[in-house]
Amino acid sequence: MPFALRRHPRSPVKAPLEFTGDDPRQVIFGFVRDLSVGGVLVETEFPVPPGSRVTVHMMLPGVPDETIVVGHVRWWRTRAMGVGFVGLDPHDARTIAGVVAQVADRASGAIGVDETIATTPAARRSA
Repeated sequence: MPFALRRHPRSPVKAPLEFTGDDPRQVIFGFVRDLSVGGVLVETEFPVPPGSRVTVHMMLPGVPDETIVVGHVRWWRTRAMGVGFVGLDPHDARTIAGVVAQVADRASGAIGVDETIATTPAARRSA
């Protein structure tokens, strides 16, 4: 979607995530690649079909706790999908807006974690 038509500011963010679809026991791993208060671009080997409801657990840079959001898959392609958030909690909206603003303030581009040392939300929960 052209930048001028977007409702929410977005920024390139690189952070680990997990998501579940219809079966909460089936956890799928991926990475945040682009983030806004309206949704997230998820990079994953296993995108789910458009219209699917997903719960996304993200470990955002600079945020000590995982951010858990519910959304619907808007589109997908090989190794990626766009998720629009549904009923975003005000606290999570502020958290996401803060991360987006922090990235936008940096001229160097994406901030986040190195994929080679990324800690997934499940790994943090078990630590």
